[in-house]
Amino acid sequence: MARQELQRRLEELDMTQSEARRYGQLLDKTQAYMHSLHSLLECKVLHVTTVWDCVYLFLRSCCKRGGTGVASAADRWRARL
Repeated sequence: MARQELQRRLEELDMTQSEARRYGQLLDKTQAYMHSLHSLLECKVLHVTTVWDCVYLFLRSCCKRGGTGVASAADRWRARL
């Protein structure tokens, strides 16, 4: 029964079994690549967010300590790098 359903579905898609097999292999490889790309982008976004959080906290602490403004705080931040 499952084979008949598969054959019917392949006919609807106008695909042979070998084409469906190759499509499945390509889909598996693409999904693995997309998963690794997604993980990489998540890591980059997390890194950028962390850096901006550090910058924000540094600027806020400089202003609270009586710094002369954001420009001087930014200069002190660049000096730390």
